[in-house]
Amino acid sequence: MHRILVLTSILPIEKLSHKKDENDILLITEQKIKEYHKDITFEYVYVQTYANDFLGLFSKRWKEFASICKLDKITLKDKIVTIFPIIQIPKKISFRNILYRFSIFQNKERLDKLIKEFNPTIIHAQNADESAYLAKYIKEKYDIPYIITVRGLNRGIDNIIHNNLINAKSLIAISPTQIKQLNKVEKNVNLIPHAVEDKFFIKNIKNNDSSKIKLVIIARLIKLKNIDIIINVLVNFKNFELHIIGDGPEKESLSKLVTTLDIVHQVFFLGRKSHDEILNLLPNYDLFVMPSFPETLGRVYFEVMASSIPIVAAKHTGIDGIITNGKEGFLIDHKSTQQLANCFSKIETNPGLLLDMSRNARELAKKYRWNETVKKYYNIYTA
Repeated sequence: MHRILVLTSILPIEKLSHKKDENDILLITEQKIKEYHKDITFEYVYVQTYANDFLGLFSKRWKEFASICKLDKITLKDKIVTIFPIIQIPKKISFRNILYRFSIFQNKERLDKLIKEFNPTIIHAQNADESAYLAKYIKEKYDIPYIITVRGLNRGIDNIIHNNLINAKSLIAISPTQIKQLNKVEKNVNLIPHAVEDKFFIKNIKNNDSSKIKLVIIARLIKLKNIDIIINVLVNFKNFELHIIGDGPEKESLSKLVTTLDIVHQVFFLGRKSHDEILNLLPNYDLFVMPSFPETLGRVYFEVMASSIPIVAAKHTGIDGIITNGKEGFLIDHKSTQQLANCFSKIETNPGLLLDMSRNARELAKKYRWNETVKKYYNIYTA
């Protein structure tokens, strides 16, 4: 039996307001791997920022952190997740390994018990910093190899991260951008982007009876999604309309912006939708627009491309290097209203362009079906 211990801070934790809508890609990946392979099982350690009741006095977020740190385990869907608090500070400092080591010492008994009971065959750290540091410690003490999915490199690679990387058995990048960030780290890297489920390869027919070009964004409404950029450009294109699927803290300000620009007849807020509801809506749309930055690699890009919808995304993000500008969609500077306007102008003046991009997007998405992704993960876990 192959037993994978996953160390991560990427889980949809209901008790944390800013995490309850977190990407559930790790849980989905586990589910898909187990559909193909019955000889593998997973356990999770949630690497949590340490906080206490005193820090909880300063903000709601710190108060929630403090409440989580008091728990040994939490239930997440059908999973029992071990909580592992690690002292972290917002700015990356060179001696933070001392804080990490102290955190491990404080939770040594919890860690010893987990390793003894689960007896993992390999550790999978889901970032190159604190999770990988904990994985490296486990390797040193228990002689269990570890692999790293190389998130968290956007602020550079210092000695701590470098040591984490070079001692890993294997490295995984989910985008070409992450491979570039590794720079001078001499280690082979496996590129495994997010996969797309077969159900998103829906019939290639647009149910669009309108003469308007229909844009869609599916996202949590937060600042880094840059939805305000889209709205500000849309005011100059009367033949376009935008459907916003999702909810979040920016909804009120975005609604006010739409009203101020007097384009309430062009922008529609549809709220949160289930995957099945989104599947039913996708045939209505011509272009997916999400120039969010930073963006590691949202699987929604692959889902809409599978549905024959080309995309607009930001340069220097995870999808950059997977799609080709002008082929499966457009890559733009995330702050540039002019570049986004140029994309809309090209589509408006060349209707055949969208059709070509739709075909290209679908063909690209076919390369990222789950059967191939599962094969890659399984080979790494069992090597």
